[in-house]
Amino acid sequence: ADIVIIGADKDGKTVIYPDYNELTRALTGINLAGRSAALFSMNSPETMKKFKSIMKDSSINLYPEFLVLEGQPVKKAVQEWIAGFITRYKED
Repeated sequence: ADIVIIGADKDGKTVIYPDYNELTRALTGINLAGRSAALFSMNSPETMKKFKSIMKDSSINLYPEFLVLEGQPVKKAVQEWIAGFITRYKED
């Protein structure tokens, strides 16, 4: 895949749902040079920080506009954000 979009929410006291443990393990240390990623979270800046830290050594091109959904209509916000990401991806 040339584009990676990852979204999550925290699970109670944990920053990322336990279901994401395998994904975080796989992303740690993987080389994703030449690919682009966009990250979003539902009401959890802590989850964003965790994903950014997991991907920091991957050489992936992170879309700088991280989306943290906090109360706004989800569908419209995600659609607009993804459209911006795709536009930027095509420009790069």
